[in-house]
Amino acid sequence: MHNDATVAAPAADLRSVFADRLKQEHDIIGHRMTWLMTLNGFLVGGGAVLIANKDKFDGSSGLTTTLFAVCLVGALSNMSVLFSNYWATRAIREAGDALAITWATLEPNHRDRQRVEMRLFGRDPASFTGPSRPAPSQPLHPWLFLPGLFVMFYMVIPLFANGISNDDTDLPIWWWIGLAVTLLTLFTWLPVWDARFHNRRSVVAYVVAYTVGKDDDWPRWREQRRLYRQQAVEVRKWIETSPEGSIRDLKASHAGLIPRKTFEKYKCAQARIEELQRPIPSVADERTTTRRWIDRFARIFIGHGQERQ
Repeated sequence: MHNDATVAAPAADLRSVFADRLKQEHDIIGHRMTWLMTLNGFLVGGGAVLIANKDKFDGSSGLTTTLFAVCLVGALSNMSVLFSNYWATRAIREAGDALAITWATLEPNHRDRQRVEMRLFGRDPASFTGPSRPAPSQPLHPWLFLPGLFVMFYMVIPLFANGISNDDTDLPIWWWIGLAVTLLTLFTWLPVWDARFHNRRSVVAYVVAYTVGKDDDWPRWREQRRLYRQQAVEVRKWIETSPEGSIRDLKASHAGLIPRKTFEKYKCAQARIEELQRPIPSVADERTTTRRWIDRFARIFIGHGQERQ
């Protein structure tokens, strides 16, 4: 039987940590949305004033250029907030998953009571049953829905810039394509590059840990890259010189990195080579070692016998 006092103490501490994290993320989301809605009101209001005074612009593309600048600032700002709010929402969900995993060691009755009490924090008890995926209705929350809505608004406005400014050129179409490419590049390509960056860091650390061994001094990043490149060359040489049957389906590089499966096979092969290269003691060495131990034990027993006499 667990003592309720000893079990409830760490659970209460974890709930306090979760509550602080929940409050922090919600405060940051609230600040972002306040500044974003203020900026959207300023941009939309400024755009309306520009359209109302379009007859005061000199040239056919003056108003079009200004409207595109407004849409560019608005789309980038809303997309940035949407990106940050998505990761904040994910951080809250993963903090709840960590809390649920910790509660898995509690007794069923105590665990159920902990889940029900999460209503006090404004959370659904059903979300604390283990690692979970985002609900299908999650994008309907205003901190995700409103930035996405304004992004689409700022993306659509340039398509009507010709009709608003009475401009007959195809310039707004090219600007709209440039805006779409900019958003896709910044908020799609860079997160994908982040995933590759973190994957590369983990692979480099994995390879360097094998190279360094049990040394206490962990090399700096430049030295890590040198050691990793050195191991990559050795792995490639090993694959090129090994028989075809022993390295079937192994690649020296995948997406610019050493595959873990390949490196595991390489480590096993190196361990076998080191074991084969280890010198085998000869019969004479074994006899010498045995005779040394016999002499040692003889001296010990003779010494004890002399002390008794």
